[in-house]
Amino acid sequence: MLRHNCITRLASLDLAEQRRAGYRLTDWPAATLGGHRVGVVTEKAPTAGNGRENTAMPGMPAPAVGERASLLEYLRYQHQAFFVTAYGLTDEQARCTPTASALSIGGLIKHVTTMEYAWTQQVVAAPARLQNDPWSLQGMMVTWAHREQQFVMRPDDTLEELLESLKAQNAASMQVFAEVDLGDVVEVPVHIHAAYGCSSDCTVRWVLLHLIDEFTRHAGHSDIIRESIDGATMYELMAAVEHWPETSTFKPWKPVSGSGV
Repeated sequence: MLRHNCITRLASLDLAEQRRAGYRLTDWPAATLGGHRVGVVTEKAPTAGNGRENTAMPGMPAPAVGERASLLEYLRYQHQAFFVTAYGLTDEQARCTPTASALSIGGLIKHVTTMEYAWTQQVVAAPARLQNDPWSLQGMMVTWAHREQQFVMRPDDTLEELLESLKAQNAASMQVFAEVDLGDVVEVPVHIHAAYGCSSDCTVRWVLLHLIDEFTRHAGHSDIIRESIDGATMYELMAAVEHWPETSTFKPWKPVSGSGV
């Protein structure tokens, strides 16, 4: 009865609200859509004397059971990183390149959106159809200049639009990987064989691991770039995004007075 009564409520809560309410998921969802995780709750998690859950550290991937659930939870967690590092930035700040690298947070968001789209399409679409898609793995190899466009936040790009595109692609990919057989073979272009030193096609499982690897790598880049912009770091930004109560350990990020942010 407790399971049945909690399902509808949990479906309406985002991750931050679930943590504040103290719910613990025991079954991972069939899909993650619109930033919501739909699952089954068996109990409220135990809390310490300060009201914080004993079994999970804030800002970490939620515990999951099984291979698919674990992989999807780690992908979801890495998706979140780009919304966190972009939090509170202006378009100008998202476009700036404050390190020795030519990368910007806006450019990284464009890249991971395109990268996730290309690999997800490789899983679900017929290879012949992808030849005419300029943002597929095959299409991006037409010219190097075309590939480089995905790393640049143009003057007419806005951070809000880039984040909306990323959010939509995240949801679409999560649904695909929640349903497809992880052992299915994925046909990939010849240049992918050469780039990764393999002589055969890969599996859906490999593609999912590759997405986690790509998001993790670039999440680290975005952490460094954000800290170079205004000194903000991941945990304080996450505390602000998820509305954590301020403690001696976690203090939500706040814009500097007079910064215009």
